[in-house]
Amino acid sequence: LLYTLGLMVWISFPVVASGAQTVGGSALLDVYKTQMSLGIFAMVGLLGIINELKRPEVASAYNIDYSLLGKLMQGIEEDVDVRLKRARERKEVPK
Repeated sequence: LLYTLGLMVWISFPVVASGAQTVGGSALLDVYKTQMSLGIFAMVGLLGIINELKRPEVASAYNIDYSLLGKLMQGIEEDVDVRLKRARERKEVPK
């Protein structure tokens, strides 16, 4: 659906731009160019994120290797255990 929307916006730009220049002059055309640029940027960004989420086998910013995640969690758990042990030795945390 986003591909269709992007294609329709891209195709309709020359038609709307020529009408905007005729009716409102170059100021209206500048506003329309800015709006279209932001809209296309948002659609391409969203499509990029969706495509990365659809393919988890490819390493990207949105997925992680589970063996690495296990090591990370193990390190965090060890750190928390050490901090709790030190706090109990100082009697800051009740048992």
